[in-house]
Amino acid sequence: MSSAETPDQTAARIVSEARAVASKLPFDERANLLREVSKAVRDAVKFDTTTGGAPQGAEWEKDGLAEVGNAAENYYFEALKEKQSRQG
Repeated sequence: MSSAETPDQTAARIVSEARAVASKLPFDERANLLREVSKAVRDAVKFDTTTGGAPQGAEWEKDGLAEVGNAAENYYFEALKEKQSRQG
């Protein structure tokens, strides 16, 4: 994040960059990108004590992010399994 960017601008830039990169990756690497991004967001909430403000509290947010992370993790392993079956 440059000093001229607001957090909202940084988020918009990251989303735009993720879309651009995802369009160039094979499906299994897109799954890994999703997995890594969801883990990074979860870790920020889990380990950065300055992050907070979820309407129902930190545990509610961590639980929700855990569901997203688990889904991304499961999708990643399904993508690897599919890739492996194609290579056969």
